[in-house]
Amino acid sequence: MGIFTRKTTASSVAVLDRDNFDAATRTIADVSGDYVLDPSHTRIGFSARHAMVTNVRGQFDTFEGAAHIDTTDPAASTVRVTIKAGSGEAITSLSARPCST
Repeated sequence: MGIFTRKTTASSVAVLDRDNFDAATRTIADVSGDYVLDPSHTRIGFSARHAMVTNVRGQFDTFEGAAHIDTTDPAASTVRVTIKAGSGEAITSLSARPCST
């Protein structure tokens, strides 16, 4: 399952799975079209250095994205990703927590 789904109509989407193309979709022209980011198969994360001692990692929970692929005119292809900055959350690993004795 890919992270992008192909928009086919306003009410349905078809999944683009690059590993399971059938013979008819192996040409570059077959991937032209509009796609939307599939949030159920996508994770957008970040890493920041804290106090020059450790890295803080996290992820964003609210985002959306779309891509338009034009194989006849690649310069006309576009990608748009919107991330709600307030949806970011730091992830604390067990190894980063202080040990108690």
